[in-house]
Amino acid sequence: MKKLSILLCLLMVLAMTAMAEPAASPIHDGAAVLQPATLADARTLADRVWAATGLRLAVELRHFLGGADPAAYAQRLLAQQEDSADTLLLLVVVGEEAYAAASGATAERTLSREARDTLLSRSFRPAFQGRDYDGAVAGFLLGTARQLEASTGADIDLDGLFGRSQSQPLPSAAPTPASGTHKRIQLPNLNDILGEPISPTRDPGSARRQHEQEDRGLSIGSIIAIGFVLSMVFGGKKGKRGCGCGPLGWIFGVFGLSKFFGWRR
Repeated sequence: MKKLSILLCLLMVLAMTAMAEPAASPIHDGAAVLQPATLADARTLADRVWAATGLRLAVELRHFLGGADPAAYAQRLLAQQEDSADTLLLLVVVGEEAYAAASGATAERTLSREARDTLLSRSFRPAFQGRDYDGAVAGFLLGTARQLEASTGADIDLDGLFGRSQSQPLPSAAPTPASGTHKRIQLPNLNDILGEPISPTRDPGSARRQHEQEDRGLSIGSIIAIGFVLSMVFGGKKGKRGCGCGPLGWIFGVFGLSKFFGWRR
């Protein structure tokens, strides 16, 4: 009987001690990189989100994972959480510059995976890549709380947390021009400018020179006509005004001169 009384007393003491000790916080900085004010505000915000929406926000910061995959490690941590189905967990690996998020089934119905990934890219990643871990954690928690307000209609008091006010908008994501949008410059079509197509195998300069040579040369008909005119003007009997050459002589003479001076086509 005496032993039973002692055992009951011990059980009562243990129960009272457990009730007196606060529950483990879902915000844990194992890397010791967050400011005390950031930790305090993160825990306050997690409590307010839980009270307003029934969704638990958990953040775990580590230096290294010893080669473990961040996504698999985040799922393992999620399974260890109380009310894991209602929990959204963010794992931050400072020393490996990696992070991952995991959601329970109920939490994912409240905040979809696509919305969660958008929050990570907009509100967490820029500050995390700049090694502003306080800003990264604060941005993710504030963004999640405001997203939950929009999707559930809950009213979550954010005023004064992380040095921000309720009226301040979330930082918008910088535009990515999607793995590389470049403006294409459309050059005018040369055929449209000139009005006619140009054959790729024909040199316009050589064609122009050929036309010029054809225009300035003498044809056979022109040489014959010139020969007849000269025979009429300077022809005649030898010893008089003419030289005694007939039309054929003048024609062959003009033909030879045109070849010598390059007048012939």
